[in-house]
Amino acid sequence: NPDARKSAGRRPYIATVINAQNRAGREIPKVTTLYPGKLPIGEDGTHYSSEGYIMLGKITATAVEEFYKAKK
Repeated sequence: NPDARKSAGRRPYIATVINAQNRAGREIPKVTTLYPGKLPIGEDGTHYSSEGYIMLGKITATAVEEFYKAKK
């Protein structure tokens, strides 16, 4: 993941964490992982903006909906 490598300088264990999260999504029943891509960042430069949180909510809602549709 290019983003993981880019962030590694500031967060040296980020690739390990992302790999563990993805593995959990594959190996633990009823668990999924999301990769929302680039979301808008707020003025503080760290947290998502309001628009980013709305986008994340829509992505999450879609994932939950798809999970339950797949169970039918």
